[in-house]
Amino acid sequence: LFLDGLRVNCSSEWTTKMVDGPGNVGVSSAPTYYANSPRVPIADRTNLFGQGGFETAAWAAEWTVSDATYVKRVTTSAHAGTASLEINGAVSITQSITRSFAVRPGNACVGKIWYKTEGLSGTGGTAFGGLSWLDAGGEVLVSNAFLIATHDSDWTAISFFLRENAPPGAVSCSLVISLFGVTSGTPILRIDDAYISII
Repeated sequence: LFLDGLRVNCSSEWTTKMVDGPGNVGVSSAPTYYANSPRVPIADRTNLFGQGGFETAAWAAEWTVSDATYVKRVTTSAHAGTASLEINGAVSITQSITRSFAVRPGNACVGKIWYKTEGLSGTGGTAFGGLSWLDAGGEVLVSNAFLIATHDSDWTAISFFLRENAPPGAVSCSLVISLFGVTSGTPILRIDDAYISII
């Protein structure tokens, strides 16, 4: 009997907000443990973001942004500290931030962000995230999305992970957070205390 990539959630409070495709992305508000690594909660793992709290201008070196006009660091609202990242929605334009991390086949990816939305309700807009395993040529091997919000929300935490371990040929894991589908208004998605770890 061989087991590979087994994952166990130790809480009955499991909730999946959205799964796209065969079900490789999970969303949970409870600690998640992995059988292919030491029994350590997500929150206790090393955060690969050096500027996950967006407290200094150095955050810009960690992310690729779709348009700096619509994506910026602000100090008007934060989950913790004094700053957060603000993504401003625009009609018929998708705004996003992206970050990639080096991986090896067999790795797992876990993460968590805090988000806040303003003016999103009734605009047709959707805030969502996506995780992908990529090969050396940048081609997507596995890609799935998870819903963040479609309405106004105060600071809320969302945890996410790819249920399928990195397949053969995978060299990186890509995280994207986007605000899209806006048909009216100028909604705002704020991100703070971003965390991600490769296991």
